[in-house]
Amino acid sequence: MVKVGLGEEANKGGSKDELQFRSLCEWLHQAIQRCIQSLRHAHQCHEANCPQLSCQKMNRVMQHTKGCQHKANGDCRVCK
Repeated sequence: MVKVGLGEEANKGGSKDELQFRSLCEWLHQAIQRCIQSLRHAHQCHEANCPQLSCQKMNRVMQHTKGCQHKANGDCRVCK
């Protein structure tokens, strides 16, 4: 008879694939949170020469989004 889920992997909280998946999910969650924080900062920042590189990038993204002529028909790679 084969025991399922009772080995060392069960004690660690899952198989190697499950742990990698959880790690990837956590990494994605953190990346999304950083993106949200950068966007929030850029939206509220009024410094013309803000030293944060993410602020400058997000401001360019917001400016592009506001004026993109190709967004409506789905031809813009940036907006996608």
